[in-house]
Amino acid sequence: AVLFWILGELYLGDRKKRFWLILLGGALVGYGWWTAAYYPILYMAAAGFGFALFFGLRGERPIQGLRRLLAPLVAIFTIGTLIGILQLVPAYVVAQFSQRASGFGHTGYAIKPLELLNFFHLTPNRGLDAYLYMGMVAVLFLIFSFWIRKNQFVSFFRWVFLITLALSIQGSPLFGLLVKLPIFNMFQGAARFMLVGIFAAAVLVGFGFDYLMRLRVQDFKKVLPNLITVTGIIGIIFLTIIILHPKTVNSVLLSLIFLATAVLILGFVKNYKLAAAACISIAALEFILIFYRFNAPTMISRKIYEREPATVSFLRQYSNRLLPLFVDDWDDLYFFNFLSPAKPPVNDRLYEMSLGLKTYRPNFQLLYGVPNLEINDPLLNTNLARMLALLGTRQLAATGGEQKLDKVYVLASDGVDYSVREKYHLLAERISLTEFLGITHFFTDLPFNHPDFDPKIDLPIVGQALIPLIVEGSRISDLPALLYNNTGAKLPAYFASVSSYVNSDQEAYQAFKKSGFKGIFVECNGCPDIIKGVGGETEILFSGNGLIKAKTASKEARFLVFTQNYLPGWRAYIDDQEVKMYRVNSVFPGIFVPPGNHEVHFKYDYWSLFRPSLIFSGR
Repeated sequence: AVLFWILGELYLGDRKKRFWLILLGGALVGYGWWTAAYYPILYMAAAGFGFALFFGLRGERPIQGLRRLLAPLVAIFTIGTLIGILQLVPAYVVAQFSQRASGFGHTGYAIKPLELLNFFHLTPNRGLDAYLYMGMVAVLFLIFSFWIRKNQFVSFFRWVFLITLALSIQGSPLFGLLVKLPIFNMFQGAARFMLVGIFAAAVLVGFGFDYLMRLRVQDFKKVLPNLITVTGIIGIIFLTIIILHPKTVNSVLLSLIFLATAVLILGFVKNYKLAAAACISIAALEFILIFYRFNAPTMISRKIYEREPATVSFLRQYSNRLLPLFVDDWDDLYFFNFLSPAKPPVNDRLYEMSLGLKTYRPNFQLLYGVPNLEINDPLLNTNLARMLALLGTRQLAATGGEQKLDKVYVLASDGVDYSVREKYHLLAERISLTEFLGITHFFTDLPFNHPDFDPKIDLPIVGQALIPLIVEGSRISDLPALLYNNTGAKLPAYFASVSSYVNSDQEAYQAFKKSGFKGIFVECNGCPDIIKGVGGETEILFSGNGLIKAKTASKEARFLVFTQNYLPGWRAYIDDQEVKMYRVNSVFPGIFVPPGNHEVHFKYDYWSLFRPSLIFSGR
């Protein structure tokens, strides 16, 4: 919001403030980058560019007008980007390998025309509705802003609001064009542009209120019929909603109370400052109630975050890579299948989320140092997410990958969870994939010898515990946690026989899948003859975050596979000399090791992410 105040001041042309305004704007943008507010900053950059064009081209000297606004705007974002460069460059480079780089959200979070009614209805739902509902008092003043015809600022923000609304509607050709642009092709949801739309609406609210109150000083009687008309129209919409959706009556009545209160204040309070204070107060109260209503179903006690989940002490005993099995889908439930006899109440999200946070909360591995492949991360390597999706995890496989499995529970009359059974079958068929990925342990609350599972997976149990589940201060059940040892899992670095050389990660993925996840397919042009032998020894000297050290010994040249994500930043060294890395089966790096005894280092180099070849090519 301050950015547009700065642009407004620059438009008015106070040269004494110009330097400090640009510096302040640059600091704000830099702060935005550092807080990883990527989308809002890009939204505001687009709206700011529109502001500069709209006002710069007005008047008799358009070139001078553009220079007065566009040049400072460029300077603001240049300064801000320089401040945030240490975070922006690595994030951009890594994002090229991520699910976000595929632009898969052309229709995601788009608004259906009927959902525009949520402008008038205080819905308890989250998601799209949260992008739409501004509050009835805000809607009232937004409508009144359309009576202001001569104010250029009002005209600009009105168009910003209408354009962002058009961008957000499902099937919008505007959004389809936008996501074809660089950077914007990573945008996931159309309706998220309503963040800018709501900001524009807030500006219009201010102008509308000011206009209305100034009119009352002159001749309020002229605008009172319009006020009654608008209120009547909104009242009819409310009544229609009540008739069509009787369950929403409480929400609609609450909105009507706020609207009626605003009308009474505007109609009877003669003092401008007192009326303004009263309207601001009820608008703030309405916002608090809206925020609470949207978020109450998922509000969790802070104490849950202050304590480690009960599973941590159990999992910390095992330092190798583990994969939790049969966990639920994305945001709301991180660990829940079914408990017997203690099932959560139907649609009780608070219960379910409390249960999830106590067992398997977001950022589990980062917070508690538990090595783990199951990460809810939009920047996750697309190719690894595709592999995990093959195992039935909740990962979202982007363009070119497998269809995401249906995670909705399908319950038969006997209460059997068929989605879990399906995931188990996938795991049983693709156990060799888990070995290739280096997954040493499976964490599950369902035993592999469960009577509904067939065929059985024959792996040893190396740990088991009853983890107490306490919800709302009461112990409701114990989670029977089991840890299975995946005996065939590969080491962090190992010699492998190369099955074939391929030209792309897509070819490697398809060939690997066709082989039953047993082949090694290396992306390499003009490489030496295919290395069939696997003789030789590898010994891991050190394995830590960002560094693997190994000793190798072989009589002939061998190919060494490194079981970490193939991402920019990893570099390989043989006897302290850097060597070229190749991508294996679309997900892991690997190197050719000459005969003899060698010391191999795989090291993650943050500063290598600033290489121009990575920044401009993305590979």
